Amino acid sequence: MRRVPIIVGSALITVGTVLGVTAWTIGPALSRVGDALYRHRDVVRQTLVRHDPGTRAVAWLGDSTMMWARGVPSYARLATRSLPGEDVEPFIFAMPGLDFFHFYCVMPRVLEAAPDLVVMPANLFNFRRDRQEGVYPDLCSFQTTSALLRGAGLPWHRRSVTVPRLLLTRLLRAPLIERWVRFFEGLRVAAAESALRNPFGVAPYALPPDARAGEVERRVRRHLEHAAQRITDEHPVAQMMDATLAMVRRRGVPIVVFMAPVNVAAVAQRGQYDRARHLESVAVLRRITERHGGTFVDLYGGTLPGQFRDLGGHYDAAGMRRIAMALRPHVADALGIPRPAAAADWPRMPALPPKRVRPSRGVGTPARSPDHAADG
Repeated sequence: MRRVPIIVGSALITVGTVLGVTAWTIGPALSRVGDALYRHRDVVRQTLVRHDPGTRAVAWLGDSTMMWARGVPSYARLATRSLPGEDVEPFIFAMPGLDFFHFYCVMPRVLEAAPDLVVMPANLFNFRRDRQEGVYPDLCSFQTTSALLRGAGLPWHRRSVTVPRLLLTRLLRAPLIERWVRFFEGLRVAAAESALRNPFGVAPYALPPDARAGEVERRVRRHLEHAAQRITDEHPVAQMMDATLAMVRRRGVPIVVFMAPVNVAAVAQRGQYDRARHLESVAVLRRITERHGGTFVDLYGGTLPGQFRDLGGHYDAAGMRRIAMALRPHVADALGIPRPAAAADWPRMPALPPKRVRPSRGVGTPARSPDHAADG
């Protein structure tokens, strides 16, 4: 019996030594992996900062369609540039896949910066009901106690998030705990990607070449279905949108919400567009926005088919400029400043299809790759 404490003590010392050596040798690399996974807090701290209190500030929250990419400036920056008679400072928090679940989490931090206006997109690609990814834990940590209490009844379960988990994420506010969480997240990812998980080197299943084209089209069709879905007041993202706008309204900050443009031609070409369904969705989102005193702008068909970089709703330079020019008057109205003069070369909005369009046999918008149909 006397040997048991000795054995247990030796085992603990051995495990501690192994962990210490591991942390000392590969700890920095694992921490960098964790930093990449939990970079959202860093991005929030860097972007949601008001640098000049003497200027008007516009907070832009969005997904990857708002992000600068491949030399294309963000429409958020273009829309707030050179507004007449005012110096307007935009601070932009945009990352892939963000929607109103994430906007609700980060909104307390946004309001701390005292913006004069908050602008957010309603991107139907991010309204899909079958979305299984959870909400980023490090963004959940920005919720205040009042936001947690008010949001206890929101549909967090649709993203596999529980109220106890939301409470635990607040521990990330402690710098020491945040560093350790990032380290262990890096360790978890390293273990998941280790060769030990596949000791025999079994190659993953790959579709035969003759079936790949059909699989690509099937994935594209399924992705574009979300751009033509019907939105109701009971939709989980619509409920989060309502709660997010209510939080902003309580602080007395003006709101602009716009329906993000999609490639209507690609949707209609596959017989997925229904104008009546689209108008119902617009009415729901407009009603939620105006309930909280905000301005809703429908830009669903606001870009031309050739102004997209892919079928995932990402815009090229012309598309970014088009959206910026469409939003600038509404940003100016919300800030209470004169509207900018319209550009002479500004084209008219394209007309939406008048009714449901049936696809032609064998006709389809070519997809470069299923990876290009990624979520906004």
